[in-house]
Amino acid sequence: MKSLPNPNGCRLCGLDQRGHAIQAGPDGSHTWTAPTQQQIKDRMQTRRVADDAAEQDVCRAVRYGDRSLCGCMDCIEYTAEQDGEYGC
Repeated sequence: MKSLPNPNGCRLCGLDQRGHAIQAGPDGSHTWTAPTQQQIKDRMQTRRVADDAAEQDVCRAVRYGDRSLCGCMDCIEYTAEQDGEYGC
């Protein structure tokens, strides 16, 4: 999943000001440009909706920390990561 831009990220590309430097884009290169107040608001609302959706997609076993009772893909992947099967 692609990460959502920081609400205070660049107006044009969404990257944080720190480390932005000069970025190439479809309309040419640009330096960090402050986002509009509406962009900040929209980005915050988008992140909130994404957080709510992610929370609803997580099974009950994950939510309460009892992964041993669940067989869903989220729990299986988490367990594999913890066991180092994915090289994480």
